[in-house]
Amino acid sequence: MNEKRRTSERAANWLRHFGLGIAAAGFLEAFRSLTYIGAQVLFLFEPMIGWRNDSIRDFARLLEDPDQVDDLIHRLREEEER
Repeated sequence: MNEKRRTSERAANWLRHFGLGIAAAGFLEAFRSLTYIGAQVLFLFEPMIGWRNDSIRDFARLLEDPDQVDDLIHRLREEEER
């Protein structure tokens, strides 16, 4: 499994852990065109808040890539089908 797929799987697992899987999938679908801007906001606030967390940086990179956003939505929707 490549790094991009691992990132979307980790993000999906984290969202499911907190019971946000279905809601996050709907949110991402509704605001898909704004995910790139959301990634830039995460990058912008990272130094100001002092985040030095690779997971947050990886999630921001995920949001920059439309294919990865689609993969994350698909993973989150799989939960709904179960």
